[in-house]
Amino acid sequence: VAIGTSGGILKIWDKTHTTDKLVPMQQLTQKIHSKVTCVVWHPDNENIVAFGTQEGRERR
Repeated sequence: VAIGTSGGILKIWDKTHTTDKLVPMQQLTQKIHSKVTCVVWHPDNENIVAFGTQEGRERR
């Protein structure tokens, strides 16, 4: 599961290893200077996620 926030944070959880505590597996904040407006997984590689920002930038 991947979620982008209006605070410029991208959080990624691995739901195959569930616990009672929802702690992000990874939290990306560096070089994201605006709202994350969309998040999409690569259709063939589950290790690649791309996101877009309010500034019109996109990253992988």
